[in-house]
Amino acid sequence: MSLPKSNETTIRLSFGDIGWEIRFEKGLEPLASRFLPLFSGFLRDCRRVDAVLHVACDFRTKVKRPPAVPVSMKPDDDGFAAISPALERHFGIDPFGTSVVAFKNGCLAYRGMSDEGHFLFYNTRRFNNFSGTFYKLFYLFACLVVAEKGGLVVHGTGFDLDGVGALFVGASGAGKTTVASTAPLDRVLSDDGPVVRRDKRGNFLIYASPFRQIHAFSDAESDDTKKKSLLRNIYFLNKSDRFDVLPRARVQALAEMVLQHIHAFPLMSPHSKKAVFLFVHELFSSVGIFDLHFRRDDPVWEVILGRG
Repeated sequence: MSLPKSNETTIRLSFGDIGWEIRFEKGLEPLASRFLPLFSGFLRDCRRVDAVLHVACDFRTKVKRPPAVPVSMKPDDDGFAAISPALERHFGIDPFGTSVVAFKNGCLAYRGMSDEGHFLFYNTRRFNNFSGTFYKLFYLFACLVVAEKGGLVVHGTGFDLDGVGALFVGASGAGKTTVASTAPLDRVLSDDGPVVRRDKRGNFLIYASPFRQIHAFSDAESDDTKKKSLLRNIYFLNKSDRFDVLPRARVQALAEMVLQHIHAFPLMSPHSKKAVFLFVHELFSSVGIFDLHFRRDDPVWEVILGRG
């Protein structure tokens, strides 16, 4: 992992018991300041840095058809020829030996197991959403790093129930944000991407993360760096015309979790995919797995609190 240059602006934060550092090249100080609210509650001058993201900007690089969803770029893609010289120029990396994911105004280059990512903003005609681009690609970077460190960033909503954790997952529109919006704010660990890892004793813990939809980019003063809970139950959300909580078949639930609710899973290396599958298998052998059917006005939060 390279040392920071003296002319770089850095942001340090901590979540999931991992220390993160984002290094902006000279001239990007306004962008660095713009992204500070994104990490509200997680900013911390941690001594240990476990993963680094380098950020550069090259508006001489023009991508005519930037993807509207994150896409792994291949050497024969139209935009790859435009992006690769800029990646070499700013970061000194060989794009042909590195995974590159493009999205709107930027791309993320990441070589597996390096704990070091490279983020490049470039010029487009169709999009102008720097905050959204950065949020999404930093999210992907975090997912890849956490998976390589023996954990998961889950596309779901995590809660702290007085030291006991609950995780809600479901397809888009299943009600994750609805459930989160009815809960006391201090109990929500993340409504978009909580981190799940094991401690030294083998317990599964769920951690707060800066990935959220409710109050995203808000500059509220809080300290969320150490928020975590012992994960006890996982609920698969289903909007329905009835309200009930039923045990879920673990094999079916495991397949759905891996294929639909582990963010960035398709972008992971074969080694990381295998590690993720084994992690989820062990997780599902240790916690309660439920199907939760509910109507919009059902008292979901009160029921979950009652179950602990």
